[in-house]
This record gives sequence, structure tokens and C-alpha cells, in this order.
Amino acid sequence: MDFAKIATDFGLVAALLVAILLALYRMGKWLGTNVVKPLADRHLVFLERIEKVQIEQSLTLQAIARNQERQTEIQRDEVDQLKAIYTIAKETKEDQVRGRTLAVQQLQEDHAEILRRLPRIQEP
Repeated sequence: MDFAKIATDFGLVAALLVAILLALYRMGKWLGTNVVKPLADRHLVFLERIEKVQIEQSLTLQAIARNQERQTEIQRDEVDQLKAIYTIAKETKEDQVRGRTLAVQQLQEDHAEILRRLPRIQEP
């Protein structure tokens, strides 16, 4: 493209307009090749990485939820075991108290029986 020929045929303003348009075209082409394309490619790679990270995070959260469910089940089992131990201890204590009460009653009955068998001392 000859700038002087365009300027003589169409005028200086038209020639400047063509030069500006040509410069804008070349600048746009350069920006597209050297800036926009690499930026878009990097952005796509970034989005892919984010997607992978989100999948990994989702799997991790699912694993955490499963572990929490297991811990909850274990804790429930432990609470049930503690309740059973408490019940056994309470029953054992009640049995001991009952046994002591029965022993005391037996001693009282034995004592009463002994007193009945003893001859009565008569007072003068």
C-alpha cells in the first residue's frame, strides 16, 4: 500500500484515515495474538484447575461427613455402654443394700429367737 498514491487520489484526510485503520487493525491483530489468546488460554487452564479442586474438595467433604457419621455411631455405642454399666452398678448397689437389709433382718430374727429360748430371769 502506497501512502503517497492514496493521499493524491483520495486526499490527505482519507489517507490518514486508512493509515489509522491499518494501524488499528495491526494493533488489534497483535493484541489478539500476544495478549488476548494467551490470556484466554490461561483462564481456561485456571478454570479447569478450579474445577479439579472443587471435585477434590467435594470428595474430601464427603469423606469428612462419613467420618463424622462413624464417630457419632461410636459415641452412641459408648453412651449405650455407659448406660448399661450405670444400670449394672445401680442394680449391684441395690442388691448389696437388699442383701445387707436381709442380713440385718436375719440377725434380728436370730436374736429374737435366742431371746425366746433363754429362760426368763425373774425378778425377786
